[in-house]
Amino acid sequence: MKILRFTHLFMAAIALIMASCDSDTPDTPQNDIQNPVITFEKSDVELSHEAGSYTLNYTISNPLAGASIIANCEESWLTITTISDSSVSFNVEANNTFDERVATIVVKYPKLDSPVNVTVRQAAPENTIFSFDIQNLTTTSCTGIITTQDDSMYYIAILSDVEYLTNNNLLTEDALFKDDYDYFAYEASQAGMPLSDFVKSYVAKQGRCEMPWKNMTPASTYVLYAYGIEFEGNSYKQATPIQHMIIETPLPKLYDATFDIDITVNGRNVSFDMTPHNWDGYYCIDFYSSSSSSYLPQGEAVDEEYTRRIAQNWIGTLIDGMDMGLDMESVVATYCFTGPTLYEYTLRGNVDYIAVVYAVEYYDDLPQLVSQPTVAYFTTGN
Repeated sequence: MKILRFTHLFMAAIALIMASCDSDTPDTPQNDIQNPVITFEKSDVELSHEAGSYTLNYTISNPLAGASIIANCEESWLTITTISDSSVSFNVEANNTFDERVATIVVKYPKLDSPVNVTVRQAAPENTIFSFDIQNLTTTSCTGIITTQDDSMYYIAILSDVEYLTNNNLLTEDALFKDDYDYFAYEASQAGMPLSDFVKSYVAKQGRCEMPWKNMTPASTYVLYAYGIEFEGNSYKQATPIQHMIIETPLPKLYDATFDIDITVNGRNVSFDMTPHNWDGYYCIDFYSSSSSSYLPQGEAVDEEYTRRIAQNWIGTLIDGMDMGLDMESVVATYCFTGPTLYEYTLRGNVDYIAVVYAVEYYDDLPQLVSQPTVAYFTTGN
């Protein structure tokens, strides 16, 4: 009987211990904790054929502390630009093909049941006559591949610097066609050929055409345009609307070079004590007054757009030097510095200036700006 009573007491104690353990257990079992869920405002996005920038908003249910989403797209015509805790922004290039195209933005996040996909559909342009594809794009060259809906149609395709079109006010179809026509008419007369024969032999294309372009300017904007033509006796006329696409040559690879610029102003005379960091090659300094389009207002960031502008200015300096009879190596040696340098220059008095310093190195067989510019501000005296 003692043993039996002891057994009852022991079992009661075990029950109390188990009850005590159960009271410390959370009300929600571990396997009921929910994984994060990402919801986009749209999972299927339809865009026009034009280039543009877009933002997709999203929400996260059951977010994880310190975690961020990752968004990627494998299509080259869609580029993810920024990712925040509530949105994904991206750029798309113009669709210059005959067909709609589709890209998928794949979004990942820790402990998601599976990646989240957002489908982006970009329409083809209406009444498309030509399809443009740019390949092997470098800072100084590219290859344009042009196809047409009608392989029997003669057409003219030209790559032009946008600056040339703007400076010559060639901003309408009529003006552009006339400028081309006058140029080819002149070339035909110089060759002693009827215009139609000259254009058919040396200018006009039919069907698929692969056109390599070299000696392009880095960090510049070009337009590739094409239009169909019909021959009339010894002349020709425009047969289709002009179709075009914009091409931007890229910047070269940029090094992480920076420069200390210690400026001393003595009236109109200015001394620049420059010391490069992370750079042992050539570098150049430019000055721009506050009235120049290349003057960056104080407080504004040196971004890619400004870097491209300074890169174009350097190419202008290079061309000017070569126009004076210097070769490229001599231009670099004349206008650039190496190592710590004290440079003195006389400028206009009582003017606000910006000094812009950047690294220079050969890239794609051309001396180019190869660092983000370092800037410093100063004001000259009397």
